[in-house]
Amino acid sequence: MVEGNGSHAAKQHSSATVWLRIHHENRVWTFKLAPDDERAIVVGSLLRAHVRIDRRDIAPVHPHFEREAAAVRLIPGYQSDLCVKGNPAPRG
Repeated sequence: MVEGNGSHAAKQHSSATVWLRIHHENRVWTFKLAPDDERAIVVGSLLRAHVRIDRRDIAPVHPHFEREAAAVRLIPGYQSDLCVKGNPAPRG
């Protein structure tokens, strides 16, 4: 299971740094997203994914996270079903 540290949108002032923590099995990845950060944090089986999960049932880009103003958006990849803490992630 992949999860963020709270809801799929972190509500903070847009000039503040946002921290994203992703847990999977026994590993934790932490990313510092500055206000001007435009990168996508990729989760998937792709060799260059920020969070690589090497399993046959994981798409190369399963979901990814993007910073948008004061929020971090969770974006499903490849029309995959995505759950956050066991619940289906909202679409749109």
